[in-house]
Amino acid sequence: MVERGLTRPQPAAQILSLALLTILLARIHFIGLLIVAGPLIWMLAGNPRHLSVIFRLVVRLRWFFLSILVLYTWFTPALPGEPLQGGISSLMPGLIAGSERILALVIIVGYAGLLLLFSSRDEIIGGIYTLLTPMKWLGIEPERLAVRLGLVLGYVPGFEAMQKQAADDPNHQENQPAWLDRLTRLYQAAESGDVSTGREQETGAINLPHKVSVGMMDILLPGTLLVLLVYV
Repeated sequence: MVERGLTRPQPAAQILSLALLTILLARIHFIGLLIVAGPLIWMLAGNPRHLSVIFRLVVRLRWFFLSILVLYTWFTPALPGEPLQGGISSLMPGLIAGSERILALVIIVGYAGLLLLFSSRDEIIGGIYTLLTPMKWLGIEPERLAVRLGLVLGYVPGFEAMQKQAADDPNHQENQPAWLDRLTRLYQAAESGDVSTGREQETGAINLPHKVSVGMMDILLPGTLLVLLVYV
């Protein structure tokens, strides 16, 4: 593994921090969400290419976000323990709660997307492997699980390119439904692995870390999130 120094945590610490952040975002409200979104906005502001990737990931979840907003709006009572009475004012608690959950999910997608964009395949797999190493005591092979999870996650930034390749493929079946044809071609594009994701194609053996050096940020970042979880 490459030495990270004090500026960037090890992949395992980043993945653990993302998991802790996901739990934390489920507990806080608008002010806290805006504070957590600050570093994300700062990182994306100086890099339009990364911003466009994250934006496309968020747009693809638009119907999921809409369903969350509808469910919260419809099922959140105007006052605790009371049913909806009608009127715009009675819908506001649900709209606010739904908007908070959507903002939390957007933040999670943003940080997860940056993690995948800034990390190589081996770093992602190595981080997952480090976190799963204690599972050896349960008879589970962390190597196999880490490699499979890492390879799947490695396709996320290039998923849109795979969809475009599948849509442009002239060798499609005319006698099957359009959705099935697209799904088949999308699977073939992912299986071939020849779609550019905006960075060099990573091939060859996967190097799993045998020894991980722990730096200050590897303890400080997840430790801070864990303290916030305890007191929030």
